[in-house]
Amino acid sequence: MRLYLALFFCLTPISLRAQTQVLTKQGRWISTALNSLIFRNDYVLDAVFEGVPEHTNYIFKGDTLVLFKNYYSSVDNFAFERSDSAKFFIKAVSQRQLILVPVGDNARNLARRSEYRYANLTYIPAEKISFKSLTLSLTSGDSSARQININRQGDVAFSGKITADGKLDKFTGKLNRSQLDTLQRLLQHSLLSRLAEWHQNVALTDVPELKLEVITTDGQLYRLQSQLIPANLEPLTDFILGLPERLRKIR
Repeated sequence: MRLYLALFFCLTPISLRAQTQVLTKQGRWISTALNSLIFRNDYVLDAVFEGVPEHTNYIFKGDTLVLFKNYYSSVDNFAFERSDSAKFFIKAVSQRQLILVPVGDNARNLARRSEYRYANLTYIPAEKISFKSLTLSLTSGDSSARQININRQGDVAFSGKITADGKLDKFTGKLNRSQLDTLQRLLQHSLLSRLAEWHQNVALTDVPELKLEVITTDGQLYRLQSQLIPANLEPLTDFILGLPERLRKIR
């Protein structure tokens, strides 16, 4: 009898409630084409479908993920709240993998694929990358542009404004061993080998353009130029953009 019970629990599929908890707790999902889902909290989701970002609310209805936006329109002089939604059937979910299927015209127009297969960013294997130099810049067409250069030894050169309303600055610094190790780890987990597949398919208003160039010790160049930062690069770019403030404090 104990054997039968053990087999039953092993073969019983994960409950719907457990599925949604896995989805939101794991938080960050990405496909081979760098489409992504980031569950920011219990009700806000940032998605990228084919290079187009969607900042939306979400709920779960049974085995379906529903993305929705509430809004007002000038059609009725902003008198009534309206709502648009797109539904995705949760075909499979585990700690490592997520498969979504668009359901209905709204979801298919948004997603434009018959099926989306995501991997959890936490479990993606590290790439064997050893960097020689790294350059990251933000350009918005005015003096708020900033540039950060880092070499293999951890030497940092910064120019520009640390914050949008700050003063122009220019200085050098050096990463400590822990910061350099963190940078190397983030580079290895940023899916740099897939950056060539990234395409931003919509222009964003009043959003700076990010340029990233990484040269490895074996001469490989990885490059991104985009207003929209793919989910696989967020931890890396957040870390790099935070370095000037940390280094300025210890000058």
